Amino acid sequence: MDLKVKTGPSTTSITTDLAKSNVRVTTASEDSLFDHWIEAADQLIALQTNTSLMERVLVLSIPKVIPCIQLPKPPFIDFASVKHWDKDENETSVATGSLRVRTVDMLPTFEIPSISGTSEGRMEIEYQAGYADANTVPVTLKQAALMLVGHWYANREASFMDPRIMNVSKVTPLGFMELINPHRVPTVQGILNDGTL
Repeated sequence: MDLKVKTGPSTTSITTDLAKSNVRVTTASEDSLFDHWIEAADQLIALQTNTSLMERVLVLSIPKVIPCIQLPKPPFIDFASVKHWDKDENETSVATGSLRVRTVDMLPTFEIPSISGTSEGRMEIEYQAGYADANTVPVTLKQAALMLVGHWYANREASFMDPRIMNVSKVTPLGFMELINPHRVPTVQGILNDGTL
C-alpha cells in the first residue's frame, strides 16, 4: 500500500495574526517566520495524529483488487476517483456516488459492491481529506498549533549551552500531547488475504 499527497493544503489551522497575537507581537518583521512555524506545526500535528489536518488530495495505491478498503489520514471529505485494474491491466472506474463510507476503528471505510473477494491487479483511490478551513478545525488542535508556534518563537534552538549546568534541552511545554492525543487515529495496518481489513 502506498499513499501520496497529490495536492497539499492551501490553508493552515491558525492564522498569522492569531499566532502573533498569542505571543504579543505587533510588527510584521517576522511574518515569514510565523508562516513557516505555522506550517511546521500543522505538519507535526498531522504526523502525530495520523490525520490530514488541513484539506489535501491523497492518492492511495493498493497492489491487489479488494472489496473493502480503509482510507488513511482522515477526516475524509469526498472521492475524486476510484479505479482498479485486473492482472491484464484492463481499467475499471467505479461510480463514486454509489460508495457509502462508514467509520470502522476510527478510519473511513468503504466497500465496492462490484468486487467480491481479493484478486490480482491493482487499485488507485484518489480522495480529499482534512478540514476545509481554520473554522472547522477542533479548537484543541488549534491550541496545540498556537502552543508550538509560541514555543518556537521563544526558543529558536532545540537546546542551549549554560556554563553553569551544561546543555539545557528546551522541549515543547507540557500540554501539547494532551491536546492532540484525543484526535489520534490508528494507522491502516494492512490487508488480510481474504480482502478484509
